[in-house]
Amino acid sequence: STDNLSRKLRTSRSDTLTFNLTNQRVLYMYPKSFGNLTSIKDANGFDYINSYTLSNVTVNDVEYNVYILTDPVTITGFKQIYN
Repeated sequence: STDNLSRKLRTSRSDTLTFNLTNQRVLYMYPKSFGNLTSIKDANGFDYINSYTLSNVTVNDVEYNVYILTDPVTITGFKQIYN
């Protein structure tokens, strides 16, 4: 279900977000024309990109890259840096 998705409008694929999750997964979506991410790092510089599954969707004739955290997690104050 997409009922609990948070939405932010950005003009590039890069962003830094902090999450509080209870048995949930992160979804990061942006226009495919921005290119693929090269990393998804935490505040300590550890790369989590391999913990995400990349897929593509088309919405209103625009293609999007969608990175979905593969496994649900419970974590508080988890910072992710998308590049």
